Amino acid sequence: MARYSPAGYLIFQRGGTLLAFSPQTAIPNESVLVLVDHAGHETELPVPAASFHRPRFSPDGRRLAYSVGSGAASDDDIYLFDLADDRSQRLTFGQGHAAPIWSPDGKSLVFTQGRSGEIGLFTKRADGGTIAPLFASETAAEYAAAFSPDERYAAYTTTETGTDEVFVETYPPGRGKCPRRVVSRRSGRTMGVSCTSSLAMG
Repeated sequence: MARYSPAGYLIFQRGGTLLAFSPQTAIPNESVLVLVDHAGHETELPVPAASFHRPRFSPDGRRLAYSVGSGAASDDDIYLFDLADDRSQRLTFGQGHAAPIWSPDGKSLVFTQGRSGEIGLFTKRADGGTIAPLFASETAAEYAAAFSPDERYAAYTTTETGTDEVFVETYPPGRGKCPRRVVSRRSGRTMGVSCTSSLAMG
């Protein structure tokens, strides 16, 4: 037997099995930002409810970066919240910005920018300024960046080789004797990039 609940869910029950179906319009797409301490106490941040994604604390723990939108780079924008003065500010405009992470020094944000598969990694200072390319190619997509614990390298995924591969570069880019290499595995073999940028298989 099937029945509708007041919230718009279609519920089926057969024996001891319960199955619920919820249409997309019945699923809330807004949430609130909440800080939870080690004792489990919750403190809601004074930010209007929205569709938040990927919140990240700055290295000093004083600011929070997050994107608002569907969670896809095509229609998100990035915001910052200052925990000291309860103030939020918008960092990017025009949509197409998502997945923010902080630079190791906490002065800049790195994020994906682009639409329809033409995605690259860009950066912008937290105090403003212009958006600049960090790892961006006209012939490949770059996304999913992360910094090494020693803050000397950045890893990211790219389609430069024709499939998704993880590259590691020195940070800032181009620093060091051998600034760029591939560290992912394809067909069971480890791939690498020499200092002359030729592919080496191992």
